Amino acid sequence: MSDSSNRASASGGSEDRRSSTPRQYLTALDQFALVLKKTRRSRKLSLRRLAEILDIDHNLLHRAEQGTNVPTTAVMKRIDAALDANGALVILAHVARAEPYSALPTKPTYLVGREDVLDRLTELLVPGPGRDTARRTVVITGEPGVGKTAVVLQWANETRDAFHTVLYADLRGFSGSPPAQPDEILGHLLKGLGVNTDQLPPRAKQRLAHFRGHLDRLGREGKRVLVVLDNARDSRQVKPVLPGTSNATVLITSRQRLSGLTIEAGAVHLRVRPLDEDAAARLAAHYTDGDCTDITSKQVKRLARVCDYLPLALTIACQRISADRSKTLDEHLDELETACLDLLDADPGHEAATGVRAAFSWSYASLPKRHADLFKALGVHPGAQFSVGAAAALIGAPLDDTTDLLEYLVQAHLLEQRGHRLYRLHDLLHDFAAEKTYMPAWEDERNQAIARLAQWYVHAANSAAGTITPTRDHHVRLDPPIDGVPVETFSDYSEALGWCNAEMASITPMAQLALDNGLLFEAWRLPVELIDYHVVRRPWRTWVSSFEVALEAARRAEEPTWIAQAADNLAEAYRRQGKLDQAEELDKVALKALEPVGDHPRRGWALTGLGNTAHARGQYELAAKYTEQGLIAQIALGHRIGELHTRIHLGRAYRELGRREDAMREGLIAVDEFNADGDRHGEATALIALSRTCQRFGEYEEALEYCERVRVLANSLADYWAEAEAVALKGELLNSLGDRNRGLQHMTEALGVIEDLDEFKAQRLRDKIAELRCA
Repeated sequence: MSDSSNRASASGGSEDRRSSTPRQYLTALDQFALVLKKTRRSRKLSLRRLAEILDIDHNLLHRAEQGTNVPTTAVMKRIDAALDANGALVILAHVARAEPYSALPTKPTYLVGREDVLDRLTELLVPGPGRDTARRTVVITGEPGVGKTAVVLQWANETRDAFHTVLYADLRGFSGSPPAQPDEILGHLLKGLGVNTDQLPPRAKQRLAHFRGHLDRLGREGKRVLVVLDNARDSRQVKPVLPGTSNATVLITSRQRLSGLTIEAGAVHLRVRPLDEDAAARLAAHYTDGDCTDITSKQVKRLARVCDYLPLALTIACQRISADRSKTLDEHLDELETACLDLLDADPGHEAATGVRAAFSWSYASLPKRHADLFKALGVHPGAQFSVGAAAALIGAPLDDTTDLLEYLVQAHLLEQRGHRLYRLHDLLHDFAAEKTYMPAWEDERNQAIARLAQWYVHAANSAAGTITPTRDHHVRLDPPIDGVPVETFSDYSEALGWCNAEMASITPMAQLALDNGLLFEAWRLPVELIDYHVVRRPWRTWVSSFEVALEAARRAEEPTWIAQAADNLAEAYRRQGKLDQAEELDKVALKALEPVGDHPRRGWALTGLGNTAHARGQYELAAKYTEQGLIAQIALGHRIGELHTRIHLGRAYRELGRREDAMREGLIAVDEFNADGDRHGEATALIALSRTCQRFGEYEEALEYCERVRVLANSLADYWAEAEAVALKGELLNSLGDRNRGLQHMTEALGVIEDLDEFKAQRLRDKIAELRCA
């Protein structure tokens, strides 16, 4: 069967899958593939002849012309020269490689034996005569390595013209890092709809509402959306992100049945099974550069059996066979079967996955040393996705060299590229790489890799933090990183915030990895560097979990100032969630740790923290006492950011005590000084407090003016918390001015944001809304 006819059969025919108003577009990768093919044909060269001229695998050229991969820069220069393209192909390849990933990954290079599943998906999900399109949710299940994702990506790419938009998110249900949380999943989906990173609502409920709002608007325009949720752990992970709109179709992959979705979402389950011998023969023929007749039935059976009939193992095995023509097919099969038997002898418990593991081991053994070292080092990284910078740090190599090594691994099907300078390992390959990484013989290299990676994260976080709040004096200039660690820089606020958003899922695992390997400074410093981000975006899980690691690292190091900073920052997370006892205890831990140190800015922060806890309990005299002590400590040490924040909190305490002049003085000083420093986050925080002081003393018009200044500042910073608090306060002020309906409207709008950010304050707002409605 030819390649083109197989694709037509697998897709069920393109005519049935196109809507009446198809959405045609060419990505940078599509354009690169098209120009490459046209240029080759204009030179009167076949794929095979060009491969012979360049002495490279013709499958590499085939994949490039199919738009499923981009050769390495070095290879592209040779192709460009052979086709006399004057550098045009090199430029197009660079653009294709740099194209930002915002939606659906490309389809697999080659797919066979899945015609029944592909056709059934079309029947279930694409409108057409006599088709049941009532189903909006389908779950594709199957064992690891069977090709669930490949099936879904093939169908979604071939069928994308039936949808206005196709969205994709990797749920990391069975990967080396923690499964993706709802806020992260919805963030990926919203970015696929064109929402900028710095415009993403901070919490899951807001993001889901935002997501549904976008889909509803598209639905009113008659536009359908396909949502692909890949590698789901269970129903609990999926339910909070289901769109629930009539124009949204959801396609999910998972290793197990998601029975909960059958009941709640009417989901249909389709199982992908291992390949049969005919499909295995076609796959083998494709990757070994021959027709089916070139491989005997006996050889096919042997190859398929050793690889457990799993496409992932077969693809990797065939790729190696194709790349090494110095041996016969039987010799290759002998080696592969030996690898399989070695694995069975070493670990009989892995028998079910022996074919996959054997293919991995065999392919890994054929890698050049530098490529093998990089692949092995990637098993150290605790996240599901990593950047070129992180990979370069792992092996201590320049970024350009690392990029070439990564591209080679992509060509060998050992790695996936997921966007501009972003890559991921299949979860099975990550497990295999980790096995190699943690072998005793590689202990020294592993320790060095972990040290470099930890320092890369700390320095990147330091750079991001300094870009997010550049005028604050609590930022420190770190010593240069150890050799082999690339320096990450950010051009503006949005870029720094985007890095933090993208890396947030890796922060706690990375801090824990550093702690487990005795890198106490890095385990402590990484979370500490991101405190300003936590305050702005409030990722509660990471804030708490990462600072728990930081506090443990500080205690092991027996560093009192480290203990104080970690404890105080963790206390702030608890306090903002209304967990006042935990917050008070941690601030006391900070003060106790500082007793042998004497005067230190952290003492001022801890005292102010105790004051804020007292304030939350309604103990305003005690709040003022602690905060006054904190202010004295900050001023004495010249710690400007600490002083200004403490003035905000002291003004709050004076306000509740009825001391108007003192409250206004502290509030105005904070606002004016933050403004003079160009600290917009600080200015917005101070303005909210000042507005509430005006409200407390009946100065409603002045309070409204301050609210408007907050709204403008918060909007420019994508600071949803500050904007929501300003909206809530405006609602209270409007009610005080006699406009009860508009006041309730503003307060209810703000509650939708605040309840996902700060439950303690959300409950207070709910109580105020209930009180107004009963009045």
